[in-house]
Amino acid sequence: MRKNNKLPRFYFTLVFMALLPAMSFAQSFVLTPYGLRDSKDTSKTYIILDSLNMTAKQLFDKSANFIKEEAKNPDFAIKSQVDGEYIRFGGYQPEISGFIQKMLFKLHYAINAGYEIELRFRDNKVKYEIRELNLTSKQLNSNDPIAIYHLYQQKAFIGWDQFYVWDKTLQLKNPDIKNDIQTFFNQKILGLKKSLTSTDW
Repeated sequence: MRKNNKLPRFYFTLVFMALLPAMSFAQSFVLTPYGLRDSKDTSKTYIILDSLNMTAKQLFDKSANFIKEEAKNPDFAIKSQVDGEYIRFGGYQPEISGFIQKMLFKLHYAINAGYEIELRFRDNKVKYEIRELNLTSKQLNSNDPIAIYHLYQQKAFIGWDQFYVWDKTLQLKNPDIKNDIQTFFNQKILGLKKSLTSTDW
C-alpha cells in the first residue's frame, strides 16, 4: 500500500508543509480514538472559524457555493440545509490512507472514509463539525467484502479482519494513518476558509 500511495502522500505532504505556518495559528482537527476533535481542546467535536467579517447569510451562501463546486454530485453532497443557518453535507474519500498486514506474506489494504460535516453560521463565524466518520478497509485487488476499520481496539481479542489505529490501551499503533486522516480534513478546512476570505471573482 505504501508503494501505491507514495505519490498522493508525497503531494499531500508538500501541500501540508507549505500551509503549516498558517495552520500553526489556525483552527485545525486532530484525530483521537474517539474521532476528530479541536486540536486546541479535544473535548470539543468542532472548531470555530471566526473573524470572517461577513453576515451569517453571506457565509452560508459562499459555503454552499464552495460545497457545490467541490462535489462531483452536488445534489448528493448536500443532505440538508436551512437558509442562513446551517448546511449538512456528506462525502466519500477512497484510499484516504492504507496499511500493510504482515502474515505469511504481505497483504496491502486501502482505507476509505465516508463522512458527514455540518456547518452552522453566525455573523463573522462558522461552526465546523465532522458529525460522522466511517472508515472501511479492503484488500487491494481482492473481491473480499469491505471490512469496518476501527479507530481503537475495544476488546482484548479481535478477529484477523478487524483493524485499528490505537490498541486497547489507547497506545497509537498506526501514526501514518492518523496523520493521513487529519491532514485530509484539515486541508478541507483550509480550502473552505480560503474560499470564504477570497475576494477573487
